[in-house]
Amino acid sequence: MIISDLKSDIYTLEQHLCAKEDVNKQLDDTKQRLTVISQEKERLQSQLEAMEKNQSVMNEKVMDLEKECYNLRSSIGERDEYILNLKKVVIDLREKQPLYI
Repeated sequence: MIISDLKSDIYTLEQHLCAKEDVNKQLDDTKQRLTVISQEKERLQSQLEAMEKNQSVMNEKVMDLEKECYNLRSSIGERDEYILNLKKVVIDLREKQPLYI
């Protein structure tokens, strides 16, 4: 009986050893996947930071363009007002006296 019990214990220990090896293999595989995922995360984080910096630069450029558009519209409005005043002066001059060149 003792030999039978020992054989049974040896068989059980071998099964536990195989299970332990399987668990260790899964652990190693998981560690490798974690390393790959961490590297991918760092790469994506770097890309995100670069994109955020680019977005900030683009936002500044958009603001500058909006300011320039505002200034151009103001200039156009002033020019239109100047042209209108010149037309009024020309009309007034024509009505008051003929223009001789």
